[in-house]
Amino acid sequence: MMKRIAEASARFKARIAGALFLLGLLSAVFGEFFVRRLEIAADLIAVSSMIAVTLLLYGTFKPVNRGLSLLAASFNPVGLTFGAFRWNPRGVDIPVVFDGFYCLLIGYLIFRSALLPRILGGIASATKSLAQQWSNCPSLPVYPTVRSSWSRSPRV
Repeated sequence: MMKRIAEASARFKARIAGALFLLGLLSAVFGEFFVRRLEIAADLIAVSSMIAVTLLLYGTFKPVNRGLSLLAASFNPVGLTFGAFRWNPRGVDIPVVFDGFYCLLIGYLIFRSALLPRILGGIASATKSLAQQWSNCPSLPVYPTVRSSWSRSPRV
């Protein structure tokens, strides 16, 4: 069984990774917004699917650049672990920082590979990582509709 998975094409691995990413996203949204009693189960599904996505993307992008693929694959589990423990020292959302670096590296690997159009790698890298970093920037104004932990923390 493992030999068949190892011999699977890169496009097939990328499709499986996309399906697992969608499963994780939908379970997280479902647990967060619709059924709060099942939030822990939905979080477990989301985290386990993201770990599987990370491993599949590592295998997919290893021929492109093994070192960067391994670096990206190491950023995501660290961010997921910090997110599971809700570690936010002084209001800084550390998991988002690790996820931002993961997205930058995956976007670069998409850009360098021939699996997807290059523009998609640039867009994916720039939009997600910049949007996440923008949301954590303490120098930006806080609007009344946006509530975040850093806006309520004391400045040092």
